[in-house]
Amino acid sequence: MTFRVLTAELSHETNTFSRRVTNAQSFKDRYVLFGEEAIAARGEASTELAGFLDTSRTYGWQIEHVLSAAAGPSGTAGTKQ
Repeated sequence: MTFRVLTAELSHETNTFSRRVTNAQSFKDRYVLFGEEAIAARGEASTELAGFLDTSRTYGWQIEHVLSAAAGPSGTAGTKQ
């Protein structure tokens, strides 16, 4: 039996003392990658995604990667301006 696994990665370092709110634009400014584009950009580097893909190949899992996104260190996530 082959496992079908949905994967995504989201990275953000929250600093509660920061006044700068983290919003959707914060992620767009760093990177937001979908599906195969994300795998091409991050799947062979020294990343968590690459490690998971290596494991999936070992065990024959079928991976559906939907999103890789990161924002730089900033305040809590929200919508305040």
